[in-house]
Amino acid sequence: MPCTLIVAEKPSVARDIGRVLGCGQRGEGCLSGGRLPGGEECRVTWAIGHLVTLMEPEELEGRYKKWNAADLPILPAEMKLKVLPKTKAQFAVIRALLRSRDVTGVVCATDAGREGELIFRYD
Repeated sequence: MPCTLIVAEKPSVARDIGRVLGCGQRGEGCLSGGRLPGGEECRVTWAIGHLVTLMEPEELEGRYKKWNAADLPILPAEMKLKVLPKTKAQFAVIRALLRSRDVTGVVCATDAGREGELIFRYD
């Protein structure tokens, strides 16, 4: 059955959204069993603040372990991310939910400001 995944910024917000939508089933890092106003099934999950961060220069290339003025500015072709050790488990939960075959849509329920958007788009 098609399902919409709602991603909140933090657990307390996810619980509030889940309560309103009737998500009575607690799962590993998510709430499920709820319905959107149109009747579609939904699940609610959450970040725990930032789940990922930009890689440090020395993680991109070993030569950046020692700073050299000639290397500045460091502008990699691709801004690579790494999962934060403290939030690794919740990152795995969100990744699995996003890859779930029944998830047909995703709703960003993070704060509308820069930080909330960054958390959702990176994670």
